[in-house]
Amino acid sequence: MVKWAGDFEEQLNIINTVARVTPERLAEIGRSNQRLAVETGIGIEDINKAYYDLVSAGISAADAEDVLANAANLSRGSLGSMEEAVDVLTTAINSYGGDARKAKLYTDELAAAVTLGKTTLSDSAPSYSHSGQIAATYGIESRETAAAIGYLTSQGQEAAEITIYMRQAIVNLLKPNAELIALQEDLGKSYLKIAQERGLVEAYEEMRQDAEKAGIPVASLIGRSQSLQFVSATTGAKFKGYRDALRSVDEATQGAGE
Repeated sequence: MVKWAGDFEEQLNIINTVARVTPERLAEIGRSNQRLAVETGIGIEDINKAYYDLVSAGISAADAEDVLANAANLSRGSLGSMEEAVDVLTTAINSYGGDARKAKLYTDELAAAVTLGKTTLSDSAPSYSHSGQIAATYGIESRETAAAIGYLTSQGQEAAEITIYMRQAIVNLLKPNAELIALQEDLGKSYLKIAQERGLVEAYEEMRQDAEKAGIPVASLIGRSQSLQFVSATTGAKFKGYRDALRSVDEATQGAGE
């Protein structure tokens, strides 16, 4: 018991190297983390380390308690570790913005992806992190990433591949080839703008329809095979399935993040 108390005190002192709070506040953090450990069955060492990782990643000490609780729920419900849950939530918050209220939104989105697909948090967290920054930078919403992971893993694709393909599909719109530039000029539209306003898959579905009307193979408008794989798996005959998955994500997150 004495050793456990000493270890716990040391863990709190490590937390305070980044949290930099008063002794009284540090004691409150310790009690809160102990309650969470009891409520969830997650080891206190894992809880304390997750708290440290959250604050190290830029989450304020004031928000860390709520984000930590969301991470615990995500790890338990989505078959992943606290470390993976913290990593994916901090990636989402730092990429898409927000605070503890947004953490609940991202938690519900990722939980929905796991429920929809054949995946776990352990499988999907690294891939989500891979695409999050570029998607957020160019206006592609986090719900779309969650829906893509959920829908495409349900079709047998690996989570690690999906967001690589999605990332390339975004790059394809950022750096269109000559054929795509010509089509956009002819039609007076920007598929990147459509993606930002209505969604990435919506933009590619419209591109597919426009290409068919113009008698152009859609593959000629898409620079890399990885982009084409994402488009083939989410548009055309697959478009309804993807939209149903996106609707399920939206339903799972109603009221979250407000």
